[in-house]
Amino acid sequence: MATANDGSGVYGTLVITLSNQLVPVNNIIVTGSGGATIITADNGSLQMIAEVLPANATDKSVTWSLVNGTGKATISTSGLITAVDNGTVTAIATANDGTGVYNNLIVTIFNQV
Repeated sequence: MATANDGSGVYGTLVITLSNQLVPVNNIIVTGSGGATIITADNGSLQMIAEVLPANATDKSVTWSLVNGTGKATISTSGLITAVDNGTVTAIATANDGTGVYNNLIVTIFNQV
């Protein structure tokens, strides 16, 4: 809406429709399946879950990576951690929408032979 400044009260309106707006990721919550944060079976595995927020983010996909700490494991592109050696590892989910948003979860591994 635009209104004249001369006191005449004359105004004009135009409806603008916005579409194809991108909704960026602003948070990722990383959890293990069933809330688990440990792997206790030899060569066991744990499925990681990434909840991407907001719920209506345009691109809710993530890339999984893993940092070996005192333990050792591998992680698949779908977020499945497979234990290799006892200790802790950090699973990281990074948004693929270019925002750079990421979050992580430390997983503890026991009973590896």
